[in-house]
Amino acid sequence: MDNKLITSVTPEAQAAPQTHEQEQSYLKFFVAAAIFLLVSGLHALIWRLPAVEQWVRGADYGGRMATTLSQTHITVVAFGTITITGLMYYLLPRILGVPLASRTLATVSFWCTAFGVFAFYLALVIMGIWEGNLVHQGYTYFAARFALDGWHQGLLGFAASIMGIGYWTFIWNVISTARAGVHRREAIAADPLPASPGGGGALSLLPSGGALSPLPSGGAGGGSVMRNLIGLGSPVPKGGGEYYYIAKFMVAAAVGLFIGTVQGVIQVLPFFVDWKDKTGTAGDLIDPISHAHINLVGGVVFAMMGFSYYFVPRIVGKPIHSVRLANLSFRFLLVGVFGFYLTLLTLGFIEGNMVVSRGITPAQARDAVGVFHPLFEAFFAALMGLGFWTYIANIFLTLADKRAANADKPEYEWLTPIIGLSCFGLLCGTIQGVIQTLPWSVDWLDAAGDAGEFITPLAHAQLNIIAGVVLSLTAFSFYLIPQIGGRKLFSNTLAKTSLYTILGGAALMYLGFIVLGAGMGPLVQQGDSFAQARAIFPGNFWYYALLITGPSVVGLGYFMYSANIFATVGRTTTATWFGRMMLAFGRSISELVTIYRKAMPRRLAQARPRALTASAVELALPGAGWFISGRPKMGAVLLLTFTGIMFSTVMVVFVMYDRVADIPFLQVIIGYFVFNIISSLVQYFTYMAQVRAHFANRDRL
Repeated sequence: MDNKLITSVTPEAQAAPQTHEQEQSYLKFFVAAAIFLLVSGLHALIWRLPAVEQWVRGADYGGRMATTLSQTHITVVAFGTITITGLMYYLLPRILGVPLASRTLATVSFWCTAFGVFAFYLALVIMGIWEGNLVHQGYTYFAARFALDGWHQGLLGFAASIMGIGYWTFIWNVISTARAGVHRREAIAADPLPASPGGGGALSLLPSGGALSPLPSGGAGGGSVMRNLIGLGSPVPKGGGEYYYIAKFMVAAAVGLFIGTVQGVIQVLPFFVDWKDKTGTAGDLIDPISHAHINLVGGVVFAMMGFSYYFVPRIVGKPIHSVRLANLSFRFLLVGVFGFYLTLLTLGFIEGNMVVSRGITPAQARDAVGVFHPLFEAFFAALMGLGFWTYIANIFLTLADKRAANADKPEYEWLTPIIGLSCFGLLCGTIQGVIQTLPWSVDWLDAAGDAGEFITPLAHAQLNIIAGVVLSLTAFSFYLIPQIGGRKLFSNTLAKTSLYTILGGAALMYLGFIVLGAGMGPLVQQGDSFAQARAIFPGNFWYYALLITGPSVVGLGYFMYSANIFATVGRTTTATWFGRMMLAFGRSISELVTIYRKAMPRRLAQARPRALTASAVELALPGAGWFISGRPKMGAVLLLTFTGIMFSTVMVVFVMYDRVADIPFLQVIIGYFVFNIISSLVQYFTYMAQVRAHFANRDRL
């Protein structure tokens, strides 16, 4: 065998495929996602309680931050993206026949995403409540925002940066793995190896584990790596190559998430926030509408479609109905979602600048743009719809296929109705999405005011998120987790019940929102206030009954799903993870505070003056004292994290917003010096303890 070929297509350090132990480490993604799903369900129920809902309506944008925005992030980003990351790390190496590019990046992406999104969620809730309370005290929202701008930008910016690191390391890992798969495929096509005795040919000699299928005729096919990967320039693989095409869905999802996260970080910067605040609803085309679509459709839905094309044949025991139709759905959705995204960005900036520079209303700005506003929106929305509908048709045709299953009866055939119903929910949501872009619909929703928001974004978004995305991802998780963990589901009955409960709750929530929007909208259009319309139809009691019932049922389904996941993974496995994590953490801390061998003083009398000097320096500049006492690793950590963030971010925020005289500034300064004192004391005592132990051991010897 040509060793040069082997090393060219598989990195030397990772020549072996993923081990079972490595695949088991991906279980933590599903456990963390289940925890976040519980938070999402509880959050959705709390903010629809009567007292909370009334407070939210009087809190202006602060109320939205504390409710819809924060809940969307904990559901789509925390549950959705973390589940997708675990699924993709497991599937992509199997599809492409190459190991994951970096196990370290996989770990970094998990912890940064989990910590970052939860911090972002808490920041949205805290700042929403804080700013909302000021609005209730008589401030306008902009005045409340200005009063807390330093905190607002600092908290959201910090959390968004950590979340971005998690996303970007995940994206880099996916793209690098995909490129390795394409290079491997091209290398085999350019220099095929003779068949092995087992008849497997070149593929059997490389660590594909049977995942990579024979190449299509025509060799490498030329073109760029990305062009070959997404399948736009090469024929569909024949025979056993039906799973290679799925990789392009995962790469497209990674690109969509990358764009969405870059936009998300930009959106929390002061210059953008100030500009958007002045644009009114025209700026909403950029945030939240374009931002939500590129993340949810361009990222999460693309990944979900790829997972469906991989898992559905295994669940039902039959091949996918049409690979050509799958590729067609990819192309329609690719052009549709990115075209729709660019359209929203362009219209948002054009109309927003009109509002800011000319002093006109957003409606007048839209009229000034003319027919181009609805034309491009409707065109790309229709393409996006075609991508969804060809995918849904492919899944329905696969489920309805009369061909006999590959096995007597697939073990997870009970998931089949759930997949079909999830696709039906996605179908309803996408049809509504296209209708919402039509001019008469836009005018009606605008005239309906807050009542129109029940139809969009609430009904539209919740149906797509819960019935379309959450339901599919939970079903795929139930299929995959037993295979990764090596044990059966704790309870198939509980799994079925949880999935149907989530579906039923999503249906109740959707119908409730549609009824409220359709019933209250005409009353608001006639001149009634929102409160008056609510009292007339459906009445205060039924209003809150409709609001609370759906989320309560969905939350119950989330609870049952999470309980099943926790029980399946098991306390022993979970304890082992956290035990290893804490052990590794303890070792890391021990290594950080250990004195470098050559930095140990020659005489015990030299230790105290050096320790005192280091402590004095540490009081002024955290990290520097650790360098002086011979602990450069701890010094670097403190200088790059605490001290670096303090002077590069926190102080800059205060100076930019002229908050130097405010109490928050004093609190930060006090906190800074308290930390310095603690770090100085820890530095002194750990240094002296190690030096004394060193000389005591030397005297014994």
